[in-house]
Amino acid sequence: MASSISASMCSCSSFDQTKSPGRGRIIATKGMSSIPAEAIIVVVGVRPPSARALQTSSRSAPPLIAARRPSGLSTQTSSNIAALLDTGPGCAASGPQTAQEASMSDDRLIVALDVPDALSGLALTEEIGDAVSFYKIGLGMLTGGGLALARELKDDHGKRIFLDLKLFDIGATVTAAVRGLARFDLDFLTVHGDPQVVAAAREGAGGSGLKILAVTVLTSLDRADLDAACIKPGPLAEIVTERAARALEAGADGVIASPEEAALIRALPQAAGRLIVTPGVRPAGAAPGDQKRVMTPAAAIAAGADHIVVGRPVWQAADPRAAAQAIMAGLR
Repeated sequence: MASSISASMCSCSSFDQTKSPGRGRIIATKGMSSIPAEAIIVVVGVRPPSARALQTSSRSAPPLIAARRPSGLSTQTSSNIAALLDTGPGCAASGPQTAQEASMSDDRLIVALDVPDALSGLALTEEIGDAVSFYKIGLGMLTGGGLALARELKDDHGKRIFLDLKLFDIGATVTAAVRGLARFDLDFLTVHGDPQVVAAAREGAGGSGLKILAVTVLTSLDRADLDAACIKPGPLAEIVTERAARALEAGADGVIASPEEAALIRALPQAAGRLIVTPGVRPAGAAPGDQKRVMTPAAAIAAGADHIVVGRPVWQAADPRAAAQAIMAGLR
Protein backbone atom coordinates (compact mmCIF):
# COMPACT_ATOMS: atom_id res chain seq x y z
CA MET A 1 0.00 0.00 0.00
CA ALA A 2 1.24 3.46 -0.84
CA SER A 3 2.54 5.58 2.00
CA SER A 4 0.19 8.18 3.39
CA ILE A 5 0.76 11.89 3.02
CA SER A 6 1.90 13.46 6.26
CA ALA A 7 -0.78 15.63 7.82
CA SER A 8 1.73 18.44 8.24
CA MET A 9 2.63 18.31 4.54
CA CYS A 10 -0.81 17.58 3.15
CA SER A 11 -2.73 20.06 1.04
CA CYS A 12 -6.08 20.24 -0.57
CA SER A 13 -7.91 22.61 -2.81
CA SER A 14 -10.07 25.16 -1.10
CA PHE A 15 -12.77 26.81 -3.14
CA ASP A 16 -15.21 29.30 -1.70
CA GLN A 17 -17.36 30.68 -4.47
CA THR A 18 -18.91 33.29 -2.19
CA LYS A 19 -15.53 34.94 -1.53
CA SER A 20 -13.39 34.62 -4.63
CA PRO A 21 -14.87 32.61 -7.49
CA GLY A 22 -12.37 30.62 -9.48
CA ARG A 23 -9.56 31.00 -7.00
CA GLY A 24 -8.11 28.34 -4.76
CA ARG A 25 -5.23 27.72 -2.47
CA ILE A 26 -3.00 25.00 -1.12
CA ILE A 27 -3.24 24.74 2.64
CA ALA A 28 -2.21 22.33 5.38
CA THR A 29 -5.18 20.20 6.33
CA LYS A 30 -6.02 18.03 9.30
CA GLY A 31 -7.47 14.57 9.09
CA MET A 32 -5.96 13.55 5.75
CA SER A 33 -3.46 10.93 6.86
CA SER A 34 -5.61 8.24 5.25
CA ILE A 35 -5.20 9.67 1.75
CA PRO A 36 -2.43 7.87 -0.17
CA ALA A 37 0.40 9.75 -1.81
CA GLU A 38 -0.85 9.01 -5.33
CA ALA A 39 -3.84 11.26 -4.57
CA ILE A 40 -1.64 14.33 -4.57
CA ILE A 41 -2.81 15.45 -8.01
CA VAL A 42 -6.34 15.55 -6.69
CA VAL A 43 -5.59 17.65 -3.65
CA VAL A 44 -3.28 20.13 -5.33
CA GLY A 45 -4.94 22.79 -7.43
CA VAL A 46 -8.35 24.27 -7.92
CA ARG A 47 -11.73 22.98 -8.96
CA PRO A 48 -13.27 24.84 -11.87
CA PRO A 49 -15.83 27.40 -10.72
CA SER A 50 -19.47 26.92 -11.57
CA ALA A 51 -21.07 28.94 -14.35
CA ARG A 52 -23.10 30.75 -11.69
CA ALA A 53 -19.94 31.75 -9.84
CA LEU A 54 -18.30 33.08 -12.98
CA GLN A 55 -21.40 35.11 -13.80
CA THR A 56 -21.35 36.79 -10.40
CA SER A 57 -17.78 38.07 -10.57
CA SER A 58 -16.05 39.71 -13.52
CA ARG A 59 -12.75 39.69 -11.62
CA SER A 60 -12.53 35.99 -11.02
CA ALA A 61 -9.33 34.27 -12.04
CA PRO A 62 -9.53 31.12 -14.16
CA PRO A 63 -9.19 27.69 -12.58
CA LEU A 64 -5.60 26.56 -12.19
CA ILE A 65 -5.83 22.79 -12.06
CA ALA A 66 -9.07 20.84 -12.30
CA ALA A 67 -9.37 18.31 -9.51
CA ARG A 68 -9.82 14.81 -10.84
CA ARG A 69 -9.54 11.24 -9.71
CA PRO A 70 -6.32 9.53 -10.92
CA SER A 71 -6.72 6.00 -12.17
CA GLY A 72 -6.15 3.37 -9.51
CA LEU A 73 -7.58 5.28 -6.54
CA SER A 74 -10.14 3.42 -4.51
CA THR A 75 -13.74 4.59 -4.39
CA GLN A 76 -13.36 5.24 -0.65
CA THR A 77 -10.27 7.39 -1.18
CA SER A 78 -12.02 9.35 -3.91
CA SER A 79 -15.01 9.86 -1.61
CA ASN A 80 -12.76 11.15 1.16
CA ILE A 81 -11.12 13.62 -1.21
CA ALA A 82 -14.45 14.73 -2.64
CA ALA A 83 -15.72 15.43 0.86
CA LEU A 84 -12.67 17.55 1.61
CA LEU A 85 -13.04 19.46 -1.64
CA ASP A 86 -16.69 20.14 -0.92
CA THR A 87 -16.39 21.09 2.72
CA GLY A 88 -13.04 22.88 2.74
CA PRO A 89 -10.03 22.43 4.99
CA GLY A 90 -10.01 21.38 8.58
CA CYS A 91 -7.64 24.12 9.62
CA ALA A 92 -6.99 27.68 8.55
CA ALA A 93 -3.97 28.81 6.60
CA SER A 94 -1.61 31.31 8.13
CA GLY A 95 -2.42 34.93 7.35
CA PRO A 96 -0.49 37.34 5.16
CA GLN A 97 3.02 38.29 6.19
CA THR A 98 3.00 41.17 8.67
CA ALA A 99 4.93 44.40 8.14
CA GLN A 100 7.34 43.37 10.90
CA GLU A 101 7.98 40.02 9.22
CA ALA A 102 8.42 41.64 5.82
CA SER A 103 11.00 44.02 7.24
CA MET A 104 13.11 41.04 8.30
CA SER A 105 13.65 39.94 4.69
CA ASP A 106 15.32 41.61 1.73
CA ASP A 107 13.50 41.34 -1.58
CA ARG A 108 16.72 41.71 -3.56
CA LEU A 109 17.05 37.96 -3.05
CA ILE A 110 14.62 35.88 -5.11
CA VAL A 111 14.68 32.19 -4.23
CA ALA A 112 13.90 29.85 -7.13
CA LEU A 113 11.42 27.15 -6.11
CA ASP A 114 12.89 24.58 -8.49
CA VAL A 115 11.28 21.67 -6.66
CA PRO A 116 8.94 19.04 -8.17
CA ASP A 117 5.52 20.21 -7.06
CA ALA A 118 3.48 22.71 -5.07
CA LEU A 119 3.55 20.66 -1.86
CA SER A 120 7.34 20.58 -1.90
CA GLY A 121 7.43 24.29 -2.69
CA LEU A 122 5.05 25.16 0.13
CA ALA A 123 7.04 23.06 2.60
CA LEU A 124 10.25 24.82 1.54
CA THR A 125 8.76 28.29 1.98
CA GLU A 126 7.46 27.32 5.41
CA GLU A 127 10.93 26.12 6.38
CA ILE A 128 12.49 29.38 5.17
CA GLY A 129 9.77 31.43 6.87
CA ASP A 130 10.18 35.19 7.04
CA ALA A 131 13.80 35.09 5.85
CA VAL A 132 12.68 35.40 2.21
CA SER A 133 9.90 37.53 0.76
CA PHE A 134 10.32 36.89 -3.00
CA TYR A 135 10.05 33.55 -4.84
CA LYS A 136 10.45 32.42 -8.44
CA ILE A 137 8.19 29.75 -9.92
CA GLY A 138 9.24 28.36 -13.29
CA LEU A 139 8.22 25.88 -15.95
CA GLY A 140 9.40 22.88 -13.97
CA MET A 141 6.81 23.63 -11.27
CA LEU A 142 4.01 24.68 -13.62
CA THR A 143 2.50 21.22 -14.12
CA GLY A 144 2.92 20.40 -10.44
CA GLY A 145 0.55 23.11 -9.18
CA GLY A 146 2.84 26.10 -9.66
CA LEU A 147 0.11 28.66 -10.29
CA ALA A 148 -1.87 27.46 -7.30
CA LEU A 149 1.26 27.78 -5.17
CA ALA A 150 1.86 31.28 -6.55
CA ARG A 151 -1.61 32.37 -5.44
CA GLU A 152 -1.19 30.71 -2.04
CA LEU A 153 2.10 32.48 -1.37
CA LYS A 154 0.85 35.80 -2.70
CA ASP A 155 -2.62 35.91 -1.15
CA ASP A 156 -2.12 34.11 2.16
CA HIS A 157 1.54 34.72 2.97
CA GLY A 158 2.23 38.16 1.52
CA LYS A 159 5.11 36.97 -0.68
CA ARG A 160 6.14 38.51 -3.99
CA ILE A 161 6.08 36.16 -6.98
CA PHE A 162 8.24 35.98 -10.09
CA LEU A 163 6.64 33.72 -12.73
CA ASP A 164 9.47 32.58 -14.98
CA LEU A 165 7.78 31.23 -18.11
CA LYS A 166 9.99 32.80 -20.82
CA LEU A 167 7.04 33.17 -23.20
CA PHE A 168 7.88 33.10 -26.91
CA ASP A 169 5.21 32.95 -29.62
CA ILE A 170 3.42 35.09 -32.16
CA GLY A 171 2.27 38.46 -30.87
CA ALA A 172 -1.44 37.70 -30.51
CA THR A 173 -0.74 34.55 -28.50
CA VAL A 174 1.72 36.28 -26.18
CA THR A 175 -0.70 39.16 -25.61
CA ALA A 176 -3.52 36.77 -24.75
CA ALA A 177 -1.33 34.69 -22.43
CA VAL A 178 -0.02 37.71 -20.55
CA ARG A 179 -3.48 39.24 -20.29
CA GLY A 180 -4.67 36.04 -18.59
CA LEU A 181 -1.65 35.84 -16.27
CA ALA A 182 -2.01 39.49 -15.28
CA ARG A 183 -5.28 38.56 -13.59
CA PHE A 184 -3.35 36.62 -10.97
CA ASP A 185 -1.84 39.81 -9.49
CA LEU A 186 1.73 38.49 -9.64
CA ASP A 187 4.86 40.65 -9.70
CA PHE A 188 7.31 39.60 -12.45
CA LEU A 189 6.84 37.61 -15.66
CA THR A 190 9.55 36.67 -18.15
CA VAL A 191 9.28 36.65 -21.94
CA HIS A 192 11.96 36.22 -24.56
CA GLY A 193 13.72 39.48 -25.33
CA ASP A 194 12.76 39.76 -29.01
CA PRO A 195 11.21 43.24 -29.43
CA GLN A 196 7.97 41.96 -31.00
CA VAL A 197 7.47 39.51 -28.12
CA VAL A 198 8.15 42.20 -25.53
CA ALA A 199 5.74 44.64 -27.18
CA ALA A 200 3.01 41.99 -27.27
CA ALA A 201 3.58 41.15 -23.62
CA ARG A 202 3.49 44.81 -22.67
CA GLU A 203 0.11 45.10 -24.39
CA GLY A 204 -1.18 42.07 -22.53
CA ALA A 205 -0.04 43.39 -19.15
CA GLY A 206 -1.93 46.63 -19.78
CA GLY A 207 -2.32 48.72 -16.64
CA SER A 208 -1.74 45.84 -14.25
CA GLY A 209 1.15 45.80 -11.83
CA LEU A 210 2.77 42.84 -13.61
CA LYS A 211 6.35 43.69 -14.60
CA ILE A 212 7.53 42.28 -17.95
CA LEU A 213 11.15 41.11 -17.85
CA ALA A 214 12.91 40.31 -21.11
CA VAL A 215 15.34 37.41 -21.26
CA THR A 216 18.52 38.40 -23.10
CA VAL A 217 20.74 35.30 -23.26
CA LEU A 218 20.33 32.42 -20.81
CA THR A 219 23.00 32.29 -18.11
CA SER A 220 23.57 28.62 -18.96
CA LEU A 221 24.89 29.57 -22.43
CA ASP A 222 28.28 30.71 -23.66
CA ARG A 223 29.65 31.78 -27.04
CA ALA A 224 29.95 28.17 -28.24
CA ASP A 225 26.26 27.62 -27.52
CA LEU A 226 25.35 30.73 -29.52
CA ASP A 227 27.44 29.48 -32.44
CA ALA A 228 25.59 26.15 -32.34
CA ALA A 229 22.29 28.07 -32.45
CA CYS A 230 23.41 30.15 -35.46
CA ILE A 231 23.42 33.39 -33.46
CA LYS A 232 25.44 36.18 -35.04
CA PRO A 233 29.17 36.36 -34.21
CA GLY A 234 30.62 38.75 -31.69
CA PRO A 235 31.35 38.93 -27.97
CA LEU A 236 28.50 37.47 -25.94
CA ALA A 237 28.41 40.49 -23.62
CA GLU A 238 27.79 42.79 -26.58
CA ILE A 239 24.92 40.64 -27.83
CA VAL A 240 23.35 40.59 -24.37
CA THR A 241 23.67 44.37 -24.06
CA GLU A 242 22.19 44.98 -27.51
CA ARG A 243 19.26 42.65 -26.83
CA ALA A 244 18.68 44.39 -23.53
CA ALA A 245 18.60 47.83 -25.18
CA ARG A 246 16.12 46.70 -27.83
CA ALA A 247 13.89 44.98 -25.31
CA LEU A 248 13.81 48.06 -23.09
CA GLU A 249 12.97 50.23 -26.09
CA ALA A 250 10.09 47.84 -26.86
CA GLY A 251 8.59 48.43 -23.42
CA ALA A 252 10.15 45.88 -21.07
CA ASP A 253 10.12 46.84 -17.40
CA GLY A 254 13.47 45.16 -17.01
CA VAL A 255 15.77 42.45 -18.31
CA ILE A 256 17.17 39.09 -17.30
CA ALA A 257 20.92 38.78 -17.81
CA SER A 258 23.91 37.26 -16.09
CA PRO A 259 25.77 39.31 -13.48
CA GLU A 260 28.67 39.59 -15.94
CA GLU A 261 26.61 41.89 -18.15
CA ALA A 262 24.81 43.82 -15.41
CA ALA A 263 27.18 46.80 -15.38
CA LEU A 264 27.05 47.15 -19.18
CA ILE A 265 23.24 47.10 -19.14
CA ARG A 266 23.02 49.51 -16.20
CA ALA A 267 25.08 52.01 -18.22
CA LEU A 268 22.52 52.02 -21.08
CA PRO A 269 20.37 55.16 -21.35
CA GLN A 270 17.35 52.87 -21.85
CA ALA A 271 18.04 51.19 -18.49
CA ALA A 272 17.32 54.26 -16.38
CA GLY A 273 14.61 53.31 -13.90
CA ARG A 274 14.36 49.75 -15.25
CA LEU A 275 15.04 46.47 -13.50
CA ILE A 276 18.01 44.15 -13.91
CA VAL A 277 17.43 40.66 -12.53
CA THR A 278 20.34 38.25 -12.52
CA PRO A 279 20.26 34.46 -12.32
CA GLY A 280 23.66 32.77 -12.47
CA VAL A 281 24.39 33.80 -8.88
CA ARG A 282 26.33 31.49 -6.60
CA PRO A 283 27.70 32.06 -3.09
CA ALA A 284 31.48 31.74 -2.85
CA GLY A 285 32.47 28.10 -3.01
CA ALA A 286 29.12 26.87 -4.36
CA ALA A 287 29.12 24.61 -7.42
CA PRO A 288 28.09 26.48 -10.59
CA GLY A 289 25.97 23.56 -11.81
CA ASP A 290 24.69 24.29 -15.32
CA GLN A 291 25.41 28.02 -15.04
CA LYS A 292 28.27 29.32 -17.18
CA ARG A 293 28.28 33.06 -16.43
CA VAL A 294 28.25 33.48 -12.65
CA MET A 295 29.12 35.88 -9.85
CA THR A 296 28.67 35.96 -6.11
CA PRO A 297 25.55 37.65 -4.71
CA ALA A 298 27.41 40.74 -3.49
CA ALA A 299 29.29 41.12 -6.77
CA ALA A 300 26.07 40.89 -8.78
CA ILE A 301 24.40 43.63 -6.73
CA ALA A 302 27.54 45.78 -6.94
CA ALA A 303 27.50 45.37 -10.73
CA GLY A 304 24.03 46.90 -10.93
CA ALA A 305 21.52 44.09 -10.38
CA ASP A 306 18.30 45.00 -8.58
CA HIS A 307 17.47 41.39 -7.77
CA ILE A 308 19.47 38.18 -7.74
CA VAL A 309 17.95 34.73 -8.28
CA VAL A 310 19.35 31.83 -6.29
CA GLY A 311 17.97 28.31 -6.35
CA ARG A 312 20.00 25.22 -5.59
CA PRO A 313 22.38 26.80 -3.04
CA VAL A 314 19.26 27.50 -0.95
CA TRP A 315 16.85 24.63 -1.51
CA GLN A 316 19.55 21.95 -1.61
CA ALA A 317 21.12 23.21 1.63
CA ALA A 318 20.74 21.23 4.83
CA ASP A 319 19.23 24.39 6.34
CA PRO A 320 17.57 26.47 3.58
CA ARG A 321 16.62 29.27 5.96
CA ALA A 322 20.20 29.65 7.18
CA ALA A 323 21.48 29.52 3.59
CA ALA A 324 19.13 32.34 2.55
CA GLN A 325 20.07 34.40 5.60
CA ALA A 326 23.76 33.96 4.83
CA ILE A 327 23.26 35.21 1.28
CA MET A 328 21.37 38.28 2.48
CA ALA A 329 23.93 39.00 5.16
CA GLY A 330 26.50 39.26 2.38
CA LEU A 331 24.40 41.90 0.64
CA ARG A 332 24.35 44.26 3.61
